[in-house]
Amino acid sequence: MFKISADAGNFPLPAFEEFISSVPDKYPRLFVRPEHIPRPRKLVKGELKDRFESLVNDCERIMTDPPSTKEPEKYPEGIIRNSDEWREIWWGNRTYTIEVLNSAAALAFTRLMGEKEEYGQKARELLMAAAEWDSKGATGYRYNDEAGMPYNYYFSRTYTFVNDLLTEDEREKCRQVMKVRGDEMYDHLYPRHLWRPYSSHSNRAWHFLGEIGISFLNEVEDADKWVWFATNVFFNVYPVWADDDGGWHEGSAYWASYLNRFTWWVDIQRAAMDIDAFKIPFFSNAGDFALYAMPPNVPRRVFGDLAGERTASGNRALMTIFSAQVQNGYWMDYVERIWRTISFRRIYRIHPGSTAKG
Repeated sequence: MFKISADAGNFPLPAFEEFISSVPDKYPRLFVRPEHIPRPRKLVKGELKDRFESLVNDCERIMTDPPSTKEPEKYPEGIIRNSDEWREIWWGNRTYTIEVLNSAAALAFTRLMGEKEEYGQKARELLMAAAEWDSKGATGYRYNDEAGMPYNYYFSRTYTFVNDLLTEDEREKCRQVMKVRGDEMYDHLYPRHLWRPYSSHSNRAWHFLGEIGISFLNEVEDADKWVWFATNVFFNVYPVWADDDGGWHEGSAYWASYLNRFTWWVDIQRAAMDIDAFKIPFFSNAGDFALYAMPPNVPRRVFGDLAGERTASGNRALMTIFSAQVQNGYWMDYVERIWRTISFRRIYRIHPGSTAKG
């Protein structure tokens, strides 16, 4: 027996065929649809010009000093897991992978917005170099998920942004790579994560798998299953650490880290499948956690892994997204007060731990 409350939110999962058929056939597919391209291209020449110029400057730095594309090495034989040496390689391969493929994605997106074609060619070069790495080697998802996850989503983003620059042989190479990597993620997550969704890293991996699925839908066998799985996790499971009131039991550090990453999926599924995450009660209330647990200008800490040294200023980016999406005036005020505090400290060179008087 079970009861459905009269005030329960009405947010039914769309039929499989409905949300799969919404994904555009052409590219790009992530964050923006092909028919939407003219609007951001106009914005980057107008009200978003300053932000876009900052992105162009980043691309110029990449072009001047591009990252190495040598494949990261695996752990040496006999290394002790969780030792300092092991951790240096474990996290180092993550940062190395991000440097290569985030550079590629940034170049690819900037070129898509109407900038220099050489950005797209360098993105293509970085993408295809990374495609030569062993899919189950040092950056494999099961071997080192902290390297494997960013490899998979940055690779997919670059692929969807420069698809028109790739030869058919290059596209096929990318499909082969992501078939292996996508299968590895899916086999690890499905069906376990639907009935035991408490693994911390898996609660990032499921929507990264969704990115791969959307990018390679109708090109890679089982990509539709990856999208179906990710959409089911979103509607039926996520977030497992909270409820409709917007709370979060892991603490503020993991709250900010995981939900910041999740906002990528919010934008992706809205563009690709017209699904709005902020219609779910949790996300319409999510900013209240920061409002109550970490108010601006209050020298307090909250419990939770890695949360002891955090202050409200660390929530600025995520609360900016939440307040804009939900149009919550209290959350907007939270962001504005953080900005005022940061500006005050810069002017008077006040350390966050000090007490200002007068």
